[in-house]
Formats: sequence, C-alpha cells, structure tokens
Amino acid sequence: MSIEKYGMYEYQIIKEEKGFVYEIYTDNEDYGFYTKTNVIRESTEWFETDQEARFAAIGHIVSLENWER
Repeated sequence: MSIEKYGMYEYQIIKEEKGFVYEIYTDNEDYGFYTKTNVIRESTEWFETDQEARFAAIGHIVSLENWER
C-alpha cells in the first residue's frame, strides 16, 4: 500500500495475516533524527478493514499534533 499524508505526518496502512495495522512517519525537521523511513508510532491493535485502520491512524495523528503522547 502507499504512504498517505495527514497534517505534518505520513502514515501507511499495512495488511497482515491477522488484519490491518498502521505505521506513522514524519519528515518534520523538529524531530531531528526521524526521517520519512523511520516509524515514530504504530498501531497497538489489529483492525478488520483498512478504513478502520486509516481512521485510527488519523486519530492518532491528531493526538500527536496536539501533543497528547
């Protein structure tokens, strides 16, 4: 699947045997050593559909942008 962008973060939905998961990346220079290829957050649960995983990833990004880590 392709990398998508929401806010200042990029994320990817990944299909695995148990379902779908997400990984969140960033290219924001404020994060110093992080790059687009580094995962800064990933889902802690499996989702039945890619849309559920996408919705969860976007919610996680909104939290990150509000500094609710």
